[in-house]
Amino acid sequence: MTEPEIIPPEEKPRRPAEFTDEIFDVICDRMAGGEGLRKICEDPQMPSRQTFLRWIEKDTGRQAQYTAAREALMDWYAEEILTIAWDSSKDTIPADGKKPARCDNEWVNRSRLKVDTLKFLMAKLHPKRYGDRLPETVEQRTHEMGIRAALGASKGDLLRLILRSGILMAGIGLLLGFAGAFGLTRLLANLLFGVGERDPMTLGTVAALLAFVALLACYIPARRATRVDPMVALRYE
Repeated sequence: MTEPEIIPPEEKPRRPAEFTDEIFDVICDRMAGGEGLRKICEDPQMPSRQTFLRWIEKDTGRQAQYTAAREALMDWYAEEILTIAWDSSKDTIPADGKKPARCDNEWVNRSRLKVDTLKFLMAKLHPKRYGDRLPETVEQRTHEMGIRAALGASKGDLLRLILRSGILMAGIGLLLGFAGAFGLTRLLANLLFGVGERDPMTLGTVAALLAFVALLACYIPARRATRVDPMVALRYE
């Protein structure tokens, strides 16, 4: 009687122990092609996410290349949003017997969730292109804030300076919004229920809410800018 052949277990592929330019270029190319770092690092032939981030932590040259790859990934996300927006093939459930064709709310809500998630990631990881414009404007004026503070401007003066420009933009937006609302009331009159075409309470409430949100969006980055050390701001590039 022959003994059964013992088959040794298949060895799992080992992750790279050394960081090479080839591995780094492959990761950056895959990111530019639409894959996130987490998904790439799940590949057993790639380093773990923690290992990769530790490798590039002190390498400024590779940090810049990784940042560019991550921004390219955000551009890919923007194209994905356009694909989701223009694809209406699954928005409607076809007619079935006595049931007429109807909107597939579950699919639409799922698509909306995907778009909102991608927009959030784009704004956080590539704020210069997809983020809020006001915080970016405040960041660009950091050097100016340092000069004004060094010349004796108080935090209140700096705060009012930034708030003034932000509120001005918000006011222009509200004026344009009111003009558009009054111009479209006749077209939307048939769609309104229980509300007049130019109901002052509705318009006032919406305007007050938008003004409050705009003021808050101005105040947060302005408050952050006033806390910057003048010497740090003067060295800011």
